[in-house]
This record gives sequence, C-alpha cells and structure tokens, in this order.
Amino acid sequence: MNENLTTIVGIIYKHGENDFSICLPELTESENKEINKFLEKFADSGCSTRGYKQDILEKIEESIN
Repeated sequence: MNENLTTIVGIIYKHGENDFSICLPELTESENKEINKFLEKFADSGCSTRGYKQDILEKIEESIN
C-alpha cells in the first residue's frame, strides 16, 4: 500500500447500549481510497481527532461511555 495514503485501520460499530464491535478490514489500496473519498464528505460534520495512539484511545473511550 502507498506509504502516503491514509489507511483505515478499524471501524467501530455501536449496536446498542454497551454493545460494540470492531471491524479490522484488510482493504486494497483502491478500496481504501474509495472509502476515504466517501468519508471526505463528512469532514465538516461530527468530530474527529488526530494524535498519538493514546489520544485516540482516550477519545474512543470518551465517545462510547
């Protein structure tokens, strides 16, 4: 996969109260680009965080509690 491409590592789903799953897909470079292009539509809505792994883990924990 291209080193400069932002890759999707996992997707977290919330199914109900305290019921979650994580998908860790093995995407091709083409699939990854396609999904990233789709997600760009939502860049100005919701919330996103970029930082160190610990920052992201804390943000995930905050958002699912």
